[in-house]
Amino acid sequence: MAAVCFTSLSRCGVVASRSPAGLLAVRYAQTAAAPAAQPRIKKFQVYRWDPDTPGDKPRMQTYEIDLNTCGPMILDALIKIKNEMDSTLTFRRSCREGICGSCAMNINGGNTLACLNKIDTNVSKPTKIYPLPHMYVVKDLVPDMSNFYAQYKAIEPYLKKKDESMEGKEQYLQTVEDRQKLDGLYECILCACCSTSCPSYWWNGDKYLGPAVLMQAYRWMIDSRDEFTEERLSKLQDPFSLYRCHTIMNCTKTCPKGLNPGKAIAEIKKMMATYKEKAAVSVEVSLPPNVTMRVLLLICMPVLLLAQAQYQEPYPFLEDYGPDYFPESPNPDSPPGTYQQQVSLDTLVRPEKSESELETEPTEPGPLDCREEQYPCTRLYSVHKPCKQCLNSLCFYSLRRVYVINKEVCVRTVCAHEELLRADMCRDQFSRCGVAALSGQCASLGGTCGKSCGGC
Repeated sequence: MAAVCFTSLSRCGVVASRSPAGLLAVRYAQTAAAPAAQPRIKKFQVYRWDPDTPGDKPRMQTYEIDLNTCGPMILDALIKIKNEMDSTLTFRRSCREGICGSCAMNINGGNTLACLNKIDTNVSKPTKIYPLPHMYVVKDLVPDMSNFYAQYKAIEPYLKKKDESMEGKEQYLQTVEDRQKLDGLYECILCACCSTSCPSYWWNGDKYLGPAVLMQAYRWMIDSRDEFTEERLSKLQDPFSLYRCHTIMNCTKTCPKGLNPGKAIAEIKKMMATYKEKAAVSVEVSLPPNVTMRVLLLICMPVLLLAQAQYQEPYPFLEDYGPDYFPESPNPDSPPGTYQQQVSLDTLVRPEKSESELETEPTEPGPLDCREEQYPCTRLYSVHKPCKQCLNSLCFYSLRRVYVINKEVCVRTVCAHEELLRADMCRDQFSRCGVAALSGQCASLGGTCGKSCGGC
């Protein structure tokens, strides 16, 4: 073996002998260090702000790091900056394995985990690091997660049983199929990357729960061991907690664990539709007859009052239509030029009511006078569309963001008092068409009056 070493070294120009000194020289030659690599200096622009420094404003501070002496991840670069360059840099970190979610931040415009995001080896392009967007900043790269954790606590993310007598005495078992329903949900690490990338959460972060919390709510709704599914759905019935999601799908795109919060939110909306149908049926069945009649009377009362006011209101312009337009009045004592020439109302005898009944009788439309009404609408979506580009003979495809207008059916709430106000305004504006519209002969008049009646 020594001869082989001598031969190989002699080819490289190293002269050695069989003496101990020669063998030592050979060993040193074999273990000689390789020539030092060229430094690869990478610039990192980091968001800095210290609330304890009076007058300090947010700024971007640049650090230069040799990638040859740094680990491959963004978190390695931040740790190197804090340990060797600037000990005042503040950020969260813990596991370094993408499990705890502590090091969530915005890197080069996208929300991700610093421990899972590799450093771009292109040294000519700086790496920009910000805290999670649209959240209050505690210091440097540390956002305030108080609101996020409070929303997570509000959904009660734990198993709930109506009968707690067997708690701690036996296991709550699941079938293999029921357990598989939780895949893709329980892996969420609550890093808030998805919620802080959602424009709806930017605008209504205090009311809209956000993708991460809603996905965890869905995880407990479909758990076969949980018995509070309907109660969990009832907490999401307000207009903001769930329905601020407009399927922009930024949450699914940015999730560092590859989960799909948008799909979970869509499944909750399906469950909510079924829950509302069951709730409506249960309310209809459980109402006693006297309460049902009172509800119907409350709903119909504004319409009856409006009709009575219209019947008693004089219309001096009826002479314009001629005597043959309306039938003869069954009441010869009615004055000319009133709507009683067409319709005669019987006298309504109302029994006297006690003071207690008068106190409890509603005088204005209440919450039961509202209904949901569907109407056509459009919504703007942003999608990524592949576009072909050619430079001379070289062609390639790039993903460009384009906006698509989608036609949908929206739902709005219409209340009785709003309809009354709208009818009054319409009647005042097109008063000459009021009687014709009620008689169903508006279209026969033609012209502007006919169009006005149709609008009313």
